[in-house]
Amino acid sequence: MYTEVTTNTPLAALTVGQFLEVLENASPKGGAVASEDVAVKRVFPDILSKKQCAELTGYSVWTISRYVCENKIPYFKPAHGGRKVLFRRNEIEGWLLANRHETIEEFKNNFDLKSHGNGNK
Repeated sequence: MYTEVTTNTPLAALTVGQFLEVLENASPKGGAVASEDVAVKRVFPDILSKKQCAELTGYSVWTISRYVCENKIPYFKPAHGGRKVLFRRNEIEGWLLANRHETIEEFKNNFDLKSHGNGNK
């Protein structure tokens, strides 16, 4: 695409692939920037559709629909009825992070505290 990238090089109307190519050409190591090293963060609105919820969680739309039917995910249904369901982004993020498991190190520390606290050692 461009052999030399300067401050005057246009960036408008580039695809992600074209932008990554520009980054690779601009890299001091000559192409050391890999596509997987560049994270593209999507900004989601506060109220999500089923499709947006699926994109945020990484689940398929079908799985989100199943979780709604089984009441396994927090959702809202408009008062007028219909098939539309909505989700609050912060509630979905909380739901995703709700079932944290402790690490082995945390388990050992908690076990040691319980053992010492009861005087069983």
